[in-house]
Amino acid sequence: MLESGLSTSVAEPHLTIAVCAYRHSDYIEECLRSINDSMVTSIELLVIDDGSPDDTFEKCLKFPYREGIAVRVYTKTNKGLVDSLRLGLSLARGTYFAAMASDDFYERGGLEAALSLLEKESRPIDALLCQARTVGLVDRMVYGLDMERLFEKNAFSRLEKVWTAPPSPMLLQATVFNTHFLRSLHPWEDSLELDDWPTFIRVFAAEAQLSANIKYASSVQLCRYRVHAQGIHAQLDRHLRVTEQVAATLVPPRYRRTCQGNVRIKIGLALLYEGCWRKGLATFFLGFKTNPSPIVIWHLFHRAARFFVSRLMGRKSNSRS
Repeated sequence: MLESGLSTSVAEPHLTIAVCAYRHSDYIEECLRSINDSMVTSIELLVIDDGSPDDTFEKCLKFPYREGIAVRVYTKTNKGLVDSLRLGLSLARGTYFAAMASDDFYERGGLEAALSLLEKESRPIDALLCQARTVGLVDRMVYGLDMERLFEKNAFSRLEKVWTAPPSPMLLQATVFNTHFLRSLHPWEDSLELDDWPTFIRVFAAEAQLSANIKYASSVQLCRYRVHAQGIHAQLDRHLRVTEQVAATLVPPRYRRTCQGNVRIKIGLALLYEGCWRKGLATFFLGFKTNPSPIVIWHLFHRAARFFVSRLMGRKSNSRS
């Protein structure tokens, strides 16, 4: 692992940001600029390049970081995002910890608003989930009614939902953690390949079982989450594999079939949206077979109806043009 220290250190940084970088030469400067432009005065920035084959690492080294940001840039053998997150958390010295993907970026004022909320609470917040907005292929808010309803539940009901049918996606980059709390969860120290869902399972388990203080701030738009058009089919194949891995490892047996049914139905429908008819239908009906409960049946037909209506409207639109 190669380290390059690019500025004087901050004695006791208030916030550590770990930017996990990989093959994002086109986006990394926008990501770093969003941190540079923040008004947070005590930031430790850890840029961890996961062996990018392009010039991502070189751009991280050459970026003109402002005074007041303690920067350390690392490059290492390609081992994946979870390995980069593990390294970032192990190196963090800040009271709070945030992780950012190198193709995403912070909204102007987002970090300041999140930290202000963290400081105002009389009881320390262990994890603050914030709103995010997509950029790239689509432009919309990431969290909607599903997240609002999740936080209307009590802590154990919330954990049950996160085990079986969590709002998706749930974003690490739209969350600020108390560093000590996050370390206590040992979030990236196992063999799981997925970064976000397993972390939030552990977060909400700590809330339900250990009374951790978890908050959602819908009014704080913390970051922009980039949606890419490339590689959707491959991503869905991988997503099915890694979510099945999480279900088998972290979801209790009582909830596992419901979880697997929901995951398979959701990914089956996503494959159908992408025109992968054979695989999509097979995955879709495997989900239905896995857990044919009344809730899943309703979920299945509701999503199927939305899918076929959208396809029909798309065909009508194409015929008019």
